[in-house]
Amino acid sequence: MSRRLPPRAAFSLVELLVVIAIVLVLMGLLLSGVQNVRDSTLRMETLDRIMQIQTAISLAKSKGGMDYVWPYDVFYLKKSYANTDPELDLLKRMFPNMRLDDNGLLPQFHNTILDRNQALLFLLTGGAPTDFSGFSNNPAQPFLRPTPSEQRKGPWLQIRTDMIWQSSTNPHPYLVDAYRRGETGRGTPFIVFAEHKTIRYSGQSVSPANFPIPGSVLAPVLPYQSVGKYINENGVQIISAGKDRIFGTTGQLPATDPYGRDDLANFSRTSLGTK
Repeated sequence: MSRRLPPRAAFSLVELLVVIAIVLVLMGLLLSGVQNVRDSTLRMETLDRIMQIQTAISLAKSKGGMDYVWPYDVFYLKKSYANTDPELDLLKRMFPNMRLDDNGLLPQFHNTILDRNQALLFLLTGGAPTDFSGFSNNPAQPFLRPTPSEQRKGPWLQIRTDMIWQSSTNPHPYLVDAYRRGETGRGTPFIVFAEHKTIRYSGQSVSPANFPIPGSVLAPVLPYQSVGKYINENGVQIISAGKDRIFGTTGQLPATDPYGRDDLANFSRTSLGTK
């Protein structure tokens, strides 16, 4: 009569190592899947933000008198304007009866400098000076802050706190993409190129010296073109640096340099490196 062996109380060392290896492989697959979902979510959220801005531009043009997107590198925000100030052309289109000596802007915002991104945010929402609540229906002083129950002109773009970032040295925020969320609490500011009869895409670029995030641009960034023609008949290009947070610099579509391949823009529903 054969002896029955007692049941084993535990795994052997080899079996334990096999189980650990399987668990590690499964964890790696799970983490990779989670990261891919996160990347896809941030990419789609960034594209949605870009399209929201594009839609807001269309609304501001059709309902707010904003005939064109501000095309210059500098927008001087002032409480009073002279007849020779270039900003007055666009502001008078939006606010025909605006007083030149006092448009209602608070003193702490007077005579500050906005770049194209900041100027677009201001013109679509009223910016920080009006708490992103649009503009006053007081025809002479459209930059007044809101009062209780006041009907406002705009805003054309509805702002959430995660859509903007404000530098500690500048009171005017930037429109930013969805990347970097959860790391530093803000994304990378969009680059905005605009074309107008007095300034063409061909003369525009953004250099590292005047971009708000030092080190994120390796060389001047150019407006995008394809087959020798600048893109977007609407006259505005809104570009995100993408996941790597560094803009492409060739200005060609599809983007061929490594930094531009994951860039996103209002003229493409896929990354700019995709044919």
